[in-house]
Amino acid sequence: MAKDWKGFDPKNPTASDLIPFAGVIYFFLHLWSFFPLFGIIPAVLVIPFNKNKFLKYLPLVTNLSVSTVYLLYK
Repeated sequence: MAKDWKGFDPKNPTASDLIPFAGVIYFFLHLWSFFPLFGIIPAVLVIPFNKNKFLKYLPLVTNLSVSTVYLLYK
């Protein structure tokens, strides 16, 4: 089915089509992933909802990097 006049494709909806302010929610989850050890929860939570491969794993990589540095310098 073709997209409607707003650009919504019912067969392939994006997160912003399904959840209002999805970008804002994703930003705060990514920001939360900067907290060492505790931030793994939002980093893993984001993975199934993002189709962009770079943004999908960015919070997880960020959290693992920050947690590693935190544990090394603790």
